[in-house]
Amino acid sequence: MDMLQQVIHTFKLNVLAVENVPESIRPLINLQEVLPFYRFTDAFNAIGWCKRRGIEEHQDFSQERVAYLNVLFMKEG
Repeated sequence: MDMLQQVIHTFKLNVLAVENVPESIRPLINLQEVLPFYRFTDAFNAIGWCKRRGIEEHQDFSQERVAYLNVLFMKEG
């Protein structure tokens, strides 16, 4: 089998694999619903990261995360 035939064969196998995906695979999550939680977690953990590594050295980053959390919780209230 030459190189071109190998590529074509591999492509056909990949197409067959995609066409025969089992329906038991979970659908993609709705990012519009989940992303705010991940942003909250990221901001919250970033504050802990700053605390461990020194608030003084990372004050700007820490303040940005605190400001984000303040805005987030004001929206909820």
